[in-house]
Amino acid sequence: MDDYLTVEEYANMVGASYFTIIGYIRNDRLEAEKIAGRYFIKKDAKIKIRVPDGINSEFVEIEK
Repeated sequence: MDDYLTVEEYANMVGASYFTIIGYIRNDRLEAEKIAGRYFIKKDAKIKIRVPDGINSEFVEIEK
């Protein structure tokens, strides 16, 4: 599990709140593994965000 972070650790790494990261996981914007009721996120996981482009928009990954 050295390649994984807890939600709290990942949130601190990217400068977001715990609840924001949980929201990203629940809305399929961030991949995570659920083990024994807790989420674990790969250290190199990217957050997908929606970028407006006129009428159409798409998800892109961001890096911190």
